[in-house]
Amino acid sequence: FSFKANLNLNGNQNKPVIKGNAEIEKYNIKKYLTAIKHADISFNDDNIRVIAPDLQINDSVFNITADVLPSFNTENITVNNVQINSINLDLNNLFPILSNRAIFDTAVFNIKQGAITVNNFKMLDLKANDISADFKINNNAVKLSNIKANAYSGTVFGNSSYDLRSGLLNLDMQGKGLNIRNSLYDLCKLDDNLSGRVDFQAKTSMMTGNYDTVIKSLNGNLSFNAQNGGMGTLGKFEYYLSAKNIMYHGLLNATINRISEALNHDKTEQYKTARGNVIFQNGYIISDDIQTVGNKMSLYIKGRHNMLTNQSNLDIYGKVSDDITRRKGTAGDVSLAELFSGQSVRKEILYTNVSKTITDKIPDLVKTDTPTNTFKVNILGDIKAINSINSFEWITPFEQEEKLPDNQITDVNNIEKQEPVEINTDILNNPQDNNAEEPKQEEPIEPLPDFSDMVQDI
Repeated sequence: FSFKANLNLNGNQNKPVIKGNAEIEKYNIKKYLTAIKHADISFNDDNIRVIAPDLQINDSVFNITADVLPSFNTENITVNNVQINSINLDLNNLFPILSNRAIFDTAVFNIKQGAITVNNFKMLDLKANDISADFKINNNAVKLSNIKANAYSGTVFGNSSYDLRSGLLNLDMQGKGLNIRNSLYDLCKLDDNLSGRVDFQAKTSMMTGNYDTVIKSLNGNLSFNAQNGGMGTLGKFEYYLSAKNIMYHGLLNATINRISEALNHDKTEQYKTARGNVIFQNGYIISDDIQTVGNKMSLYIKGRHNMLTNQSNLDIYGKVSDDITRRKGTAGDVSLAELFSGQSVRKEILYTNVSKTITDKIPDLVKTDTPTNTFKVNILGDIKAINSINSFEWITPFEQEEKLPDNQITDVNNIEKQEPVEINTDILNNPQDNNAEEPKQEEPIEPLPDFSDMVQDI
C-alpha cells in the first residue's frame, strides 16, 4: 500500500478546506475482498473526484469515476455523481460480501445520480451482456431504473431495487424474444429439448446469498408467451403412453411400442403458441394456467415444480387430433382408437371423469374444427424420466371400433397375467433412429408404490 499526496489544508480543523491531488496504490481491504490497484483523488472546492480504473471486489472488476461531497463524516457518505463500468460482474461473488451488513448498520450511503454499464453479467446461473442502467442510493436503498440488457439472444429491460441493510432484492423485468431452452435451464435446470422464442413479464423478490438462499426465498409471478417451438419430451404424446397404470396392467404390451414408433413422425410436441402464468413461492414454480396450441395436440398444464430437487407434480390435460389416435402401428396392425374401444379394455383403468371447468381450459388445435380426443396425464418426479409418468387416462370415450385382430388382447380375464413390456425409449431420445433394437425384457415391475409422501414433498 502506498499513498502520495500534494495537498493544501486551510480553515477550521473540524471542517478543513483541502485542495490538491493524491494517489493510492495497491490498497487491500481483506475483510471485504476488495483491492484498489490505483486511484487518483482530486480535492476541489465543491467535490472530491475519485477515479479508480481497476477496483476489484472479489472476482468483479470496476472502473469508477465519482464526485463525492467534501465531508469527513464517515457515517454519512454522499456522492453527487458516479459512473461505473465493469467487464465482468458476478453477483454470486458480491452477495457474500454484501451479506456482511455491519457496515450498513453504522454508515449511511447516498448516491444522488449514477449510471452503470456491464459487459458480462451473472446472477445464479442467469447470464446477460451489454447491460446499462441508471441508479440512485438513498439511505442505503439502491434503486436501478432503465435497465437494458441482451440475454439469451433476446432483450431484457425493467427496474430493480436492493436494500443494503436487509439484503432484499426486488425485480420488475420484461423480456422479448429469449431462447426458451437456454433461459429456462439456467433459471431452474429444466433441460427437456425445449425450443422457441419467449416474451415474459416478471415481478419477483428474493433474499441475496448463495443459490439455495435465493431460490428458497424467491417469491413473485411471471407471465409468458412463446411462439413456434417444441415442448420437448413433455410434449410428445407417445411419451405419455408409457404410463405406469398402462404398463402395470399389460393392456398395451408390445402393441404400444409399435404405435409409439409410428406416432413419433407426427411431432406432437411442436406448438404454434404457448402461454401461461406461474407463481414463484419459496422454491417452487406453481401454475394452473399454462396452455400450448399445436397442429396435432394442445395442452393445459397445472401443478408445481421444485426448483431445488428438479421434481414435479403435474397434471396435463390435452386434446390430440383424431388422426393420431387412428394411426396404425409400424406393423400396420392396430390403432389406439381400436385398442381402447374394444370391450376387452378395462375402462375403469384407462378412463376418467374431469369437470367441465377443467376441460374448458384445454385449448383447441390450430385448426379449431379438427376432431380430437381428450386425455389426462399425471407426472410425478423428473419430467424426463419414463418412470415419472404416473398415469394416463382418456377423458373422451372411444366409440366401438371394428373387431380387433385375433392376435390382440381379447380376454379381459387374462389382462393382469400378461408381463409388462418396456417402452422403446430410443424413439423418444433419438427421433430419427426408428430402427433401434427392441429393448431386452426386464424383470416384472414391482407393484405401484405409495407416492403420498413424495407428493407432499413436491
